[in-house]
Amino acid sequence: MKFFDGDPTIAQATFEESAAGGARGGEGSETVYDFDGDDDAAEELYERFAPNFDELVECGLMTDAVGNIGTYADLAVGKIGDERTAISFEPRADRYTRLGLARDDDTLVYLVLYDDAATDAEFAALLKQAVRRAR
Repeated sequence: MKFFDGDPTIAQATFEESAAGGARGGEGSETVYDFDGDDDAAEELYERFAPNFDELVECGLMTDAVGNIGTYADLAVGKIGDERTAISFEPRADRYTRLGLARDDDTLVYLVLYDDAATDAEFAALLKQAVRRAR
């Protein structure tokens, strides 16, 4: 698959926490786009998707991709890579969701975490770790 001016290597992983007594633990996914030295292509992909995070926050009460009604909000994650943005989704039902997008040179990381027990700081640490691991 060709992205813009680059052709990234794409790596994806999912993770899930085992919880006792049948409770749902945290789960998420991580996708890494590595443009093999092409910083411009990675930046172009970031610039294409990052504004969508802002648009979701501006919408107010809405329905997410799986039908949950809730509200998106900006999420501060500190300095991660060259560019970063993150948002949270607080639904009326189901689990609290955090989404993060970060670019470091020629690599773009997209991280999603569904977990009521995790803190925003823990999510920021996961995103930072994912970017560091992707280098």
